[in-house]
Amino acid sequence: MAKRALLLSVIACISLGSYQRNKVWKQPLTLWEDNVTKAPEKARALNGLGLAYSDGGNLDKAIEILTRAIQVDPQHVKAYNNLGITYSKKGMYEKSIEVFTRAIKISPDYARAYNNLGNIYNAMGKYDQAIALYQKCITIDSSYVQAYNNLGVAYSDKGMYDAAIREYEHALSLDPDYGESYNNLGAAYYDSGQHEKALIALNKALSLDPRMVEVYNNLSNVYISMGRIEDARGVLKKSLAINPRFDKALIGLGNLYKDQGLHPQAIEYYQKALEVDPQNPSVYHNLGTIYNKEGKFEEAIASYHKALSIKPDFARSHNNLGIAYNSIGNYSEAIKELEEAIRIEPTYFNAHLNLGLLYAEKTKDSRKALLHLKKALTLKPDHAKAKKIRELIERIEKGRKTQ
Repeated sequence: MAKRALLLSVIACISLGSYQRNKVWKQPLTLWEDNVTKAPEKARALNGLGLAYSDGGNLDKAIEILTRAIQVDPQHVKAYNNLGITYSKKGMYEKSIEVFTRAIKISPDYARAYNNLGNIYNAMGKYDQAIALYQKCITIDSSYVQAYNNLGVAYSDKGMYDAAIREYEHALSLDPDYGESYNNLGAAYYDSGQHEKALIALNKALSLDPRMVEVYNNLSNVYISMGRIEDARGVLKKSLAINPRFDKALIGLGNLYKDQGLHPQAIEYYQKALEVDPQNPSVYHNLGTIYNKEGKFEEAIASYHKALSIKPDFARSHNNLGIAYNSIGNYSEAIKELEEAIRIEPTYFNAHLNLGLLYAEKTKDSRKALLHLKKALTLKPDHAKAKKIRELIERIEKGRKTQ
């Protein structure tokens, strides 16, 4: 069964001071460079130049310049804030934590640093720490819209959807035109099973900004849950008209076509997705699933190996790779892959069932067959295949008694 798609909450917003942000966009990089050339020891100019480099994606240069700004003025909290943001863009979360913590020590009432430090902890999956920091930020500045939004994201990530909805609504009460919060509100409604409310919130987000491609992706997941497949396909194609390289839409369309058995179309979209992100293990896994169903087992094996080269602990790929090896009669490799799937995920029903069937039907190892079949039955006693599993167990046990 395909894993239920989760809606995309917009990543917790990194906030820059309005002064900083406006200045960067009004003055091109060359002007900041000119400012620094004329005043190389001015922290303000160095901070502006560093932020411009960060916004332009030259992160290493940004770190260099922002570090210089701090050396010139060790109390320049905005430079610390921007340096912490830049480290986070590189995925250097520990360095971000160090820098934001320093900013807070210098200025304990600097709300933005609490918000941005919360974002780092949220990205690391440390939701309780993130929630505490967002709440501290709001205590300092009760009108901080992004902090309420980000608090909602943290609650959503914890599965506390009612709390998340409350925070998103608070953010929207402060800024009724905040499209990202409408998107996140739609996500929370979807995750809590309130599909009609999700549609209202997501469509409101699009009315504010029709080019928010993430919202179309989220809408598609709501439509799929409601059985409105053509509507789902339509909004995904709309997002690709805006951004032809939006990989989530490419994958989403591939999934829709795969689930409908339209394999050539699914393969086409998956291959386009891999052109955008060649390191996505799920796409290789899905290609392997198609090839398995088509009996193209060598292609399936190659696809699963590619997925596992990117994500070695991908239990589903190990399981499906085991199925492919089983299909070509390579039982030793099949057993190895199925056992690896179980090692990674000990309660993996399908892997236990597949391994039990392999031992029962192919290698005739009744002891191991019983071990895994009984485990599968323990994991899901009410599964649709439970009756057949019980019957197989009875036949194996009867056969062992007559030996």
